[in-house]
Amino acid sequence: MPVISSTGSRGFSLVELLLAVAILSTALSVIYITYTKLLERGKAGATSVESQLEGLIGVEIVRLDLEHIGYGVALDEVSPVAQWDSPTKTFTIRSNLINTRQETVGWVFIDCSSGNCNPLSYSLPSSGRYYIFFVDSFYNNSVGLGQVYLERDGSLALTEIPPIDGLVYKQLVGFPIPDTVYKGSSNNCENTFCSRIRYKLRDTSTLPLKCNPNTGVLYRIVNNAVVGDPIFNCVADFQVKITATDGEAISVRKGSVKKVEFFILLQEGERRRGFTFSNTRECGGGVCFNTPEVDLHLPPDYQNYNWKVIKLSVKPKNS
Repeated sequence: MPVISSTGSRGFSLVELLLAVAILSTALSVIYITYTKLLERGKAGATSVESQLEGLIGVEIVRLDLEHIGYGVALDEVSPVAQWDSPTKTFTIRSNLINTRQETVGWVFIDCSSGNCNPLSYSLPSSGRYYIFFVDSFYNNSVGLGQVYLERDGSLALTEIPPIDGLVYKQLVGFPIPDTVYKGSSNNCENTFCSRIRYKLRDTSTLPLKCNPNTGVLYRIVNNAVVGDPIFNCVADFQVKITATDGEAISVRKGSVKKVEFFILLQEGERRRGFTFSNTRECGGGVCFNTPEVDLHLPPDYQNYNWKVIKLSVKPKNS
């Protein structure tokens, strides 16, 4: 009796099996490469968002400091209210408002025309004692130091006022200052009273691991603090341009600041393999970020990092 074989039960040949494996391997390779690229983009995007959130806080602090250059500084003060030192990468601001110190926020307006000084209006953040630097409201010249006490019910008591010579100064504006400035231990004006804020770029060993090792940290240093607070990490360079009433300057006294431009060149995200940063131009024998406004130097080994420039252009309100 003949044996009947079924062609439907025939298996794969070796060639067919190898071909199927090759197709599957190719498909898996494409999927893996796509997944890896998406993962790297996701990590870069997450790091970029994190950097942007950190940057927003830093930008707001810098902007507020620039807006209040010269705030509460007397017109007869000889120290500059804005000063840029390019060799040391240090920008100095003098003001009587430190935005990160609540006790320096506010003002007091008093009238002494009757022979006794009385508060007309005031704005202070909370009850308690405040050290005050007074200037005359008309000429904006220095009068002296005093103290006030804001009661819990919102009333203001003048606990100490500067000597009023023959009532020449009939109305005074007072600006809260830190107790260290009042006591003279951290006064940073030459012949009146004020605080000093410095922005300084430093090389440091405490850089985050993601940073290009040739970058630094931009610090904000208030009065006589030794180190200060880090405002931006991974900073390659920063520059400041001061425009005065008579043109561009590096040091400007009260009443002469027209505009301040603050430029920060910093790394965005982490090092990216296979990425080459190309938005560059030659400058001074080195490589700069490609902006015509100012020379911002890129660090060595910049190619595998993404770089961006933060620019703040501010017209101070009280300078």
